[in-house]
Amino acid sequence: MTFNGPPTTARYGLGVHKSGTGSGTVVSSPSGINCGTDCIEFYTGGTTVTLTAAAASGSTFSGWSGACTGTALSCTVTLPVQSLVTATFAGPPSVATLNSGQPVTGLSGATNSERHFVLEVPSGATNLQIVINGGSGDADLYVRLGQLASTSAWDCRPFFGGNDESCVSAFPLPGNYFILLHGYAAYSGVTIGGSYAMGDGTRTQLTATPLVPGPSKGVPKQR
Repeated sequence: MTFNGPPTTARYGLGVHKSGTGSGTVVSSPSGINCGTDCIEFYTGGTTVTLTAAAASGSTFSGWSGACTGTALSCTVTLPVQSLVTATFAGPPSVATLNSGQPVTGLSGATNSERHFVLEVPSGATNLQIVINGGSGDADLYVRLGQLASTSAWDCRPFFGGNDESCVSAFPLPGNYFILLHGYAAYSGVTIGGSYAMGDGTRTQLTATPLVPGPSKGVPKQR
């Protein structure tokens, strides 16, 4: 007569791979993965594991692929399934320098595309103008002092139809003005520029204006 011991419970490996130009960590619940440093763990079959991504400063989390998908910060995997999950992190965007009075021409982009610029404005500057114009399609101008501009964080956003928009200040605060050119729709042939003069005066806030009044101007677009 043969006596067998209790059945062995199967265990399955779950691995995390990180990709992209950015950085961050992925941790699991139940614990075991902290990737970072520990990117694989073995769990009993039938276990549901929640993975949570946290982007490092300057990076953003782009999404999951492999055993789970989506762009939410957390995803769940029930073992046994495909054993590898990829977490993608995007790095900070490239920022081009604008020089006063030296526009950049011939810019194009797809819907929801982003191009970033920065214009350094010294103390004592006057008559700051940051302008986009020309071309076809619909690009939007976003400006923010001291930090990257985004579609959710800005100091000036004209948000008019077409490509003719500007942010102006008679007596601007000194500092780095970060500029986002965002494709509300696809656009091409757009020019972007910034300029200022030197003088003294009372500092004022940026004001958004359309460059050319007309049927598609003067009334901000509605999301």
